[in-house]
Amino acid sequence: SVKVKHARNLPIMDTTKSDPYVIMSIGGVTKTSSVKRKQLNPIWNETFVFQVNVAEMPKLQLEMFDEDFFVPALSRPTNEDESRDDKMGCIEGGIVLEGAISHDLAISKWFKLTPPEGYDAEGRPPAEIELEITLLPDEEKQHKPGARFNS
Repeated sequence: SVKVKHARNLPIMDTTKSDPYVIMSIGGVTKTSSVKRKQLNPIWNETFVFQVNVAEMPKLQLEMFDEDFFVPALSRPTNEDESRDDKMGCIEGGIVLEGAISHDLAISKWFKLTPPEGYDAEGRPPAEIELEITLLPDEEKQHKPGARFNS
């Protein structure tokens, strides 16, 4: 599972604030967080469950967008090229999960968001998002080595 905890130092995409939400995908499965209105340091604490085969070294892809009010939330595309919402950043290269799991393993870590093209981040602290990634093993994998993730 992936818990989107919170973010900090997000770019201002509207007049004075942003309306951020997160789109994550692993192995073709996409999940979207709720929108946090008028926030530059939003708190989500939302957990999303993905079923993956860790041995295939899947990547967690994460992008953050600012919702534009004129785009209905239900029609939000997951492809950034089709989105009218403003891209706020992404985790460059994704997060690679490696190995098999011997026990429940939860790792909480801050990840820097690569700013969108054209955004002048000079003089601002980097935008970051904190994720908690929990890997739950299948019973047949319980006697294999642990797992790690890289960004």
